[in-house]
Amino acid sequence: MARKPQVDVLLLRSGRTAWEDAGRVQGGADLPMTDGGRAVAASVINHALSVAGGLTLGSVYCPTDEASFDTAKMLADRTGSPKIRRLETLDGAPAGLWEGQLASEASERYPTSFAQWREDPTSATPPEGEPTVETEVRLLSTLARVLERTTSDRIGVVLRPFEYGLIRCVLAGRPVSGLWTALEDGPSAERRSIPRVMFREQLSRLASRV
Repeated sequence: MARKPQVDVLLLRSGRTAWEDAGRVQGGADLPMTDGGRAVAASVINHALSVAGGLTLGSVYCPTDEASFDTAKMLADRTGSPKIRRLETLDGAPAGLWEGQLASEASERYPTSFAQWREDPTSATPPEGEPTVETEVRLLSTLARVLERTTSDRIGVVLRPFEYGLIRCVLAGRPVSGLWTALEDGPSAERRSIPRVMFREQLSRLASRV
């Protein structure tokens, strides 16, 4: 049987951590979910699946950090997925010298660059951190391979908050400069039917601009 040209993707934001709750810049740090984060993640998954009328996923893909893996496990358990694939290339973008700092501390120490990053993450890079364009290339390359290679037509993808907002922008056809809005004003789960070639095409367009 020929593979379908599209993949049904349930995109899910990973559960909250203590640093997120405290307003610290998490970046690529590996932290567990809080009890509250776990409860919220369970509620988000329940709601997404109730809207979908029940859903079976062939695989669930996630970053390697503990919070993302545990969120992926919750999703896999609820959808009967036999596989959870942890991919380093989906990990959170390193935030360099800002990582672990309260937003107020980073703003005080790096007033210009931190304000620019919070306004538009494509306009500034955390000191010793990963530029947003590199994060975008890394995610698009990974998701392009996932969609091209998976034999399933239904998968789950768990992402850290920053990366979740970035991919929501890509899926909506909006500039990545609107990442924070996509993260803060949007849902924590989104189901999309995505052409297998979409992320590869987006990657080509991005390469032509940089």
